[in-house]
Amino acid sequence: MGGTSLAGRLRADPATLTELLAALMDDLAELHHDPADQLRQVASPQAGRAMPLVVATALNRSATDIPARQSMTAEAGELRALVGTLSTRLARLAPQLDSTMFTRAGVAFGQLTPSRVRYTDPHSRAVLISPILGPGGDLADSATLLGHLHLFAVTCPPALRSDLTEGIEAWLSGRLAACRSTWREWLYAVLTLWTATVHTAVLDALTLPLDLATARLRAHPLPALTVLDSLTRDLRRRGPGAALNATLAALTDTVEHDNAGPAETTTPR
Repeated sequence: MGGTSLAGRLRADPATLTELLAALMDDLAELHHDPADQLRQVASPQAGRAMPLVVATALNRSATDIPARQSMTAEAGELRALVGTLSTRLARLAPQLDSTMFTRAGVAFGQLTPSRVRYTDPHSRAVLISPILGPGGDLADSATLLGHLHLFAVTCPPALRSDLTEGIEAWLSGRLAACRSTWREWLYAVLTLWTATVHTAVLDALTLPLDLATARLRAHPLPALTVLDSLTRDLRRRGPGAALNATLAALTDTVEHDNAGPAETTTPR
């Protein structure tokens, strides 16, 4: 397909992030809030699975998935310890999710990533590629996309990363205002699915060495995980509002691991 991806448009003009995300969610509104019965049936969760698929998948991943070849790198011990910490925290966060938030929602496109959102020309609507339909509607797609924007941002130069983080903050501010009294529950769910998305993506990058699309993440996984460390630590200790603030600050401050000292790894709480 010709044109450019969401990632390409954000690299060219990160200030458009809030506008592009709003337009994308508007385009998905019918799927999210009033899907056809046939689509709802296709996307219905498997019997006995209360958690969203992205969370269930992440809970089945751990530091033992990191290939043995990673043990040859200097940062391998830190990487394994951090993945272990994040796995433990996610296992504690996930049971607190309100499953009814997903079952009563519409259909999620699934695995909504910047590379799967395409634009055939500068003025066209987004074209979405390779859906993996599932429950959760707007909430699930928002969280998945934010997780992948997290992965995208940590590989960008500082100025671009700062602009992207400001755009994420502005978009989330509008969404949280719309939630009114339920903003804490919505944000807790989004941050938990965001965590699951990044956790799984990093481990996939480490275990699929032939995937050129994840080469940079595979070479430098620690920046993405360090931000996730801030997110999960504050989500456990201080709640979703503080966790979001910590995450946005960490995204802005993140630098490539080869230009920074080792991240602090803490006992999971």
